[in-house]
Amino acid sequence: MDSPRHKDILFNTFIIVLLTLTLASVYILLYNTHIDRIQRQLEIEDTRQMIDIMLREVKESREFRENVQDWLDKLEIDEFEVSAYAPLDPDAVEGMCYIGDPRVTATGARTTPGRTMAVDPDVIPMGARVYIPGVGVRVAEDVGPAIKGNRIDLCMSSKTDALRWGRRGVKVIWSFGN
Repeated sequence: MDSPRHKDILFNTFIIVLLTLTLASVYILLYNTHIDRIQRQLEIEDTRQMIDIMLREVKESREFRENVQDWLDKLEIDEFEVSAYAPLDPDAVEGMCYIGDPRVTATGARTTPGRTMAVDPDVIPMGARVYIPGVGVRVAEDVGPAIKGNRIDLCMSSKTDALRWGRRGVKVIWSFGN
């Protein structure tokens, strides 16, 4: 028969076990948090060490400095009139939005809104990567009858997006060399 004293002992044992498990859980949680913090700190230190090594190599590497200077010498910056077209839009008009197959660019690449742009290849070479502020990097893959001189036509996914872009004067950056 369970006596009141026996019930008290069982209850107290239960409480002690419960407290022990709770303390163990808190300890494990704190330990894991501490380990995570140490690992993050080590990753930060490893990253800093890698950056320091890279900077030291850059400072000591004449070849790297020459390559960077060569690359910078090939950069061009100029003002362009930037418009937009949407050859893949269902309402696209042949002769105005595209000539031939709207899915294929003048270079033979697939027409890709967000990547493709039309340029005058006498100004920007085909395949050049061009940085346009507010747009990002686009690839010179297409041409157009109205795209002559300092004009760029951005390929957009819809006629609405192209009309929203409109026509803007923008300084762009590209490189003549690879």
